[in-house]
Amino acid sequence: MLRVIIPLCLIATMAQFATDIYLPSLISLSQDLSSSVHMAQGTIAIYLIFAAFSQLIFGSLSDVRGRYPLLVFSILLAMLGSVVCSLSTSIEYVFLGRAIQGLGGGGTAVLSRIIVIDTFKDEALIKVTSYLSFCSIVILAIAPIFGGFVEELLGWRANFIVLSLYMLMILGVVIIFITETLPIEKRKVISIQRWWKIFYELIHTLDFLCFSLCYVGSYSCIIVWLTVSPILLQGSLHLTPIQFGYCYAVGCGAFAIGALSNPRWVVLMGARKTLFLGIALEVVAGVIFTLQGVFEVFSVYSILFVNAVMMYGCMLVLNNSFAAAFHSVQSVSGMAASIFGFGRIALSAGVSAIIAYLPEETPFSLGVSVVLLSVFSYQVASKGYQKN
Repeated sequence: MLRVIIPLCLIATMAQFATDIYLPSLISLSQDLSSSVHMAQGTIAIYLIFAAFSQLIFGSLSDVRGRYPLLVFSILLAMLGSVVCSLSTSIEYVFLGRAIQGLGGGGTAVLSRIIVIDTFKDEALIKVTSYLSFCSIVILAIAPIFGGFVEELLGWRANFIVLSLYMLMILGVVIIFITETLPIEKRKVISIQRWWKIFYELIHTLDFLCFSLCYVGSYSCIIVWLTVSPILLQGSLHLTPIQFGYCYAVGCGAFAIGALSNPRWVVLMGARKTLFLGIALEVVAGVIFTLQGVFEVFSVYSILFVNAVMMYGCMLVLNNSFAAAFHSVQSVSGMAASIFGFGRIALSAGVSAIIAYLPEETPFSLGVSVVLLSVFSYQVASKGYQKN
């Protein structure tokens, strides 16, 4: 099993790694290219937008062309985008490079999920998703720390060069360890009319729709944190890029603990109660963030503690909503994963774009956003469980 999980971990984290490694560089990037911090934050949103559309395309095509060739092409595309970013002389070229990165990164994200769905079913899917998430967080925790060191020693461009080399390594791992998981006899020739029919059926499959939206709500909480944290911690609390990287790792650690403990919670309480426990923790974190902002009483330690609570809750929601969403649609896993990925990234990109232009000197906007998104997750999950 490890022979499959470890390579899938690298593939699944590549898209997030492409954002996390340069988070400590947002401020210096904006200064070097004579742009605003808000524009630099916009490179996160543009990446997510193109990643969303690429998931819709690559996921659907994988049911026709197979998983492996599209996976290799996605990695090459992301590498090209990283090179463009490293050579950029203006913020517009960074946007271009991030758009290309997003196309490739979105492809690797959706194809890694499809390969997991192809390979594992039911309870094994929940367990593997949890273990995969844990392995992913170990890598993601390292990314901003490493990115902070690279930023201070070599500057923001070096982070994109490192990212290109990381993607090259992943390409080698794919070539050596990953094989095609969709045999030729199981591939489908899908016309436009057939595509729209499957699309219509999926979005009208209540549990798939509700639990996908539940996932989006919790995932957007994380995206809000990614967008706000560099300004809040480096701008308002004056942390260095390296210090920011270590702080980011705290939340990743809570995320990893959530991944490891999720199977045990599921055994003790069932998937439904575990999911609602995660949402409750998100709400608590959001309320505390909001109060910190209202009274302007916050420190690095208080923010990190509350964020750890939120990240732990998010992991419980993400694992169980993902498994619930795909329980009844595994016969069209490629199309389902592409729609799931598109909705997840597109909606969270919209959230990121909005939050980037709200006041970020205190945790207030972060807290309000987390509360609203968590309540949304609760509403759609409740509706999904009513159907079952």
